[in-house]
Amino acid sequence: MKNSRAQRAFKSYLERRRHPLKSQADTTPRVEHGDCDALRDIAQANMAEIEAGEVALAKAQVSKVKHFAQMMVDDHTKGLREVQQVAQSKGVELPAEPSLAQKGEVKGFSSLDG
Repeated sequence: MKNSRAQRAFKSYLERRRHPLKSQADTTPRVEHGDCDALRDIAQANMAEIEAGEVALAKAQVSKVKHFAQMMVDDHTKGLREVQQVAQSKGVELPAEPSLAQKGEVKGFSSLDG
């Protein structure tokens, strides 16, 4: 099973942040601005993939497509949980939904049949 781009990016992020810097006066790990953006982007990408998978599950008529859609939902739900745990441990607030562009892409899937 191939890892999605969001999962690969998340794993790369975790590898880079294995030993987070801590301030001397505070035990909360410092998070660079770019890392906050990466966490938010990864979370939104996972949310969008979950929504797209759910659309495919509802609309697909071929069992292989339904199976793939379920795999997408499962894998990206796991990825989202992982990024939420990291964000929470770092004190990073994540968006509650995909970006407007991602929502538009999912909406485009909604109009497809088969």
